[in-house]
Amino acid sequence: MPQFIQTGNSLDYTPAADVAAGAVIQLGDNFFGVAPRAIAAGALGAVSVSGVYAFPKGAGAIAAGAVVYWDADNQVITATAAANAYIGRAIAAASGSTVHVLLNGSNLGAMTTPTPQTAPTPTAADVTPTSIGDVTVTGTYADDDDGIAAGINANRADVATLATNLNKLNDDLAAVVAALKTSGVFK
Repeated sequence: MPQFIQTGNSLDYTPAADVAAGAVIQLGDNFFGVAPRAIAAGALGAVSVSGVYAFPKGAGAIAAGAVVYWDADNQVITATAAANAYIGRAIAAASGSTVHVLLNGSNLGAMTTPTPQTAPTPTAADVTPTSIGDVTVTGTYADDDDGIAAGINANRADVATLATNLNKLNDDLAAVVAALKTSGVFK
């Protein structure tokens, strides 16, 4: 059972060399900390791994919400991923010499609003009756091989009933449309 250790806003860190206050420390792949105080070589200290920090920014503008990277060679934040390590997200647009970064923030990338699609207009010709009894699920599955197939096959009767009801509904709808055409409501 998991046991609570700490909130995780800062982590213990023992550097091999002296670390200055405010130093950016790469703790792992795409995982960074900032030393809030100086830490002597070999001494136990702490590094912050969450929060918003003002970092020096490299050339070019950075958009609000952009995924940003640490350029260790130049000791600046950049929007360029190549040869740099992910460090967080810009919390505001930045065009000057500093950028505010949510340290280790989500790196899912840019989020966009989906474009709505037009609603389909099915016709009676779009509905093709089939015999669900002919469908059998077999094969190998990565998780719970036979359990998945058995679960799907167990629900075939319900699907067959649904298919029968949909076909009846399709026939009823066709009869209503025919009656409306006969009465002159539709042409």
